[in-house]
Amino acid sequence: MKNNSRPVYFTKKIDSSAKDLWGVISKPGNLNFIHPFCKQNDVIEWNKKESKDVIVYLNGLTYFREFTEWHDEKGYSASF
Repeated sequence: MKNNSRPVYFTKKIDSSAKDLWGVISKPGNLNFIHPFCKQNDVIEWNKKESKDVIVYLNGLTYFREFTEWHDEKGYSASF
């Protein structure tokens, strides 16, 4: 079966310092507070690149997320 999925991108200017924004998006369980379709975001382990969590969406889909890259105050990548 061919995988036709493509990454999703969105750009928006946010009136905040990069440090303050990073503080929000790198906080354990942050999706509980900021993701409109997240029902639950439970942390398994939170240690930068070694971080793992579980995301349950409102439609019941559940994903186990493992972080693969972590760059302080810049961003992170994860696999599901």
